[in-house]
Amino acid sequence: MMNISESKGKFVYIKLENDLRTNILNGKFVPEFPLPGEVELAAKYNISRPSARKALQVLVKEGLLTRRRGEGTFVVPPEQRKMGLERRSLHIAIGISWLNAGLSEYDNKFLEGAAEYALRGGHKLSFFSSDAFDSKKLTGNFKKGLLDAIVWESIPAEDLYKIDEFIACGIPQITVHLKYKDLPYMTCNYIAAVKKTFNLLFGLGHKNVGFINCAHNQIIYNDYERGYTELTAELGKDYKTTYRRIPNSNLEKEFNVLSSWLKGLDGLVLGGFSYLLPMLNWLDAHNIVIPDDLSLVCFDDSAAARTYSVPISVYENSRVEQGKQAIHSIEALVRKQLGPHERIIVQGELIVRDSCKLPNIFR
Repeated sequence: MMNISESKGKFVYIKLENDLRTNILNGKFVPEFPLPGEVELAAKYNISRPSARKALQVLVKEGLLTRRRGEGTFVVPPEQRKMGLERRSLHIAIGISWLNAGLSEYDNKFLEGAAEYALRGGHKLSFFSSDAFDSKKLTGNFKKGLLDAIVWESIPAEDLYKIDEFIACGIPQITVHLKYKDLPYMTCNYIAAVKKTFNLLFGLGHKNVGFINCAHNQIIYNDYERGYTELTAELGKDYKTTYRRIPNSNLEKEFNVLSSWLKGLDGLVLGGFSYLLPMLNWLDAHNIVIPDDLSLVCFDDSAAARTYSVPISVYENSRVEQGKQAIHSIEALVRKQLGPHERIIVQGELIVRDSCKLPNIFR
């Protein structure tokens, strides 16, 4: 569980990651001596040990650090680092829906992460609308050496067949939150998200927690359901959970059905951030106070969750990290280090805010 003190900032490992990278490139660390350990770094930066480990893992992936079993983490010598980093820069196209209509906060974060990682690696990015694109131009650029790979951040289901043309041309591709044929695909660890969130609420003393699965994406929906099923199989008799699916239909009608379902619950997990605002509005209209009447945790994070009058606890599947991992995975795919059907999983982070407290019985 994430330390409460970390909840005030997102991506708490980033400062440590950036400071270490700067010191490595400036030669302030020597390869002969190990870096401070995870515990020491976590204490110095006031973050959790998993967050410190995450920062080190990023730098290991970048070829700046290496880990030796039983000895610690060391800086890679500059001469070896140069050899490892000498690779052909790539031109990567990212397909994303509704590009011409203006991007949401959710999509902008993904592109921010992708651009940051691409800049470090000397790669070039281009963007195209995945619901209206010129396949001849893309395949032509690939044949001319002007395009090396494609990241499908999103693509309408009715247009999936268009990917086949790129497969036939041999263009390296990965998909995000979508499994298609034998292409590698990237998702977040949604199963862990469900389990960790419920365990947080149980750890605070909640006994009856409800879960609303309102994910649009089929992979996410299935993982939420699997995580919930595995969790309930492991629970003792002292804990009670209930499950409800909200389809993409009449929200007001669906929420009104919740009136009787919510009775007796002391915690609620909302599996989808796009429903957070209408849910909060519905709860307010029914005089259900967060967290006095009901603790609330939402998947994923958003500006609304951070700035609501009672900031909402979330399990955040970092879109910035997804963007970075997408470009890193393309590098691996082009170098033949990533196989077909491979699932790339990005780990999320639990951020505890004021919407998540002890049940009334313990206050």
